[in-house]
Amino acid sequence: MTTFNNLDKDVLKEVGNIGTGHASVAMSLLTNQKTHISHTETHISTSTAILKKILHKENIPSVIHINIEGDLTGEAFLLLFEETGQNIIRILKTKKYKASVNDSILSEFGNIMIGSYLNALSNLINLIMKPTVPHLHTEETLSGLLKKTSKEKTITIRTDVFIKEERIQAALVLAFSKESLTRILNRTRLMTILIVDEKSTAAKRIKDIFSSFGNIKVYSADSHDEAIEIFQDHAPNICFIGESQGKALFSKLKKEKHKSQMILMSTKRVTKNKIRQIGAHDILKKPFKKDHVISFIDG
Repeated sequence: MTTFNNLDKDVLKEVGNIGTGHASVAMSLLTNQKTHISHTETHISTSTAILKKILHKENIPSVIHINIEGDLTGEAFLLLFEETGQNIIRILKTKKYKASVNDSILSEFGNIMIGSYLNALSNLINLIMKPTVPHLHTEETLSGLLKKTSKEKTITIRTDVFIKEERIQAALVLAFSKESLTRILNRTRLMTILIVDEKSTAAKRIKDIFSSFGNIKVYSADSHDEAIEIFQDHAPNICFIGESQGKALFSKLKKEKHKSQMILMSTKRVTKNKIRQIGAHDILKKPFKKDHVISFIDG
């Protein structure tokens, strides 16, 4: 099961704050009313724990459900507590809405709340998420939906929405696949990369690829001594090492206490046995493609 540390939780909380900020703006434009959305809590737990903690203690008359597609996959549920659903309908029902479209009103509200968080997360980790058309469910069907999700941990964000001084209580539950959770953590955790190559073009290319990743710091070195110094000072997670640096540099770095993923950069086709003999874990063939370079940080 995927493990979240305290820093991971802090990052997800901050994403929640950004997401609720985006949702506040969208709801203000939709209602033409001052809207404030506060992010009250973020919990990391399994679907079973959510069922015990929320469903057994609170009345949830309405649930908006969407599937998440794209680079990350999973499901999202917006839980509306108590009379929240009726409050939303009353607030949003204007001349452009008819009584027969109450479900559409709730779905649009869910679309804004869920979409705002996913957009904030997507912007942070440079991965695309495409929410499907929202569907409205009841509390009874929610239990079944959550039980069908992965046994991996889920992210729950509690929020309070204030429109026309009316309080709307809701919780967003995100159930990502195991692979997607791994990618999220790898894209949000601080990461250091070392590039050792006699040609500066490779280092510049890799630096350019990761320039939009706020959690990644890239260092480059031209010599063995400089590479070892950076390795000792910054404990890189990944080392991209040019073939001209030879087996000697791999051997020196592997003697250090810090363990790093060693990637051989080569213009030649190299067998797996040769890669292991050199001391590398994998190979990045030149000229390399952006997606291949990024794949090393996605685990």
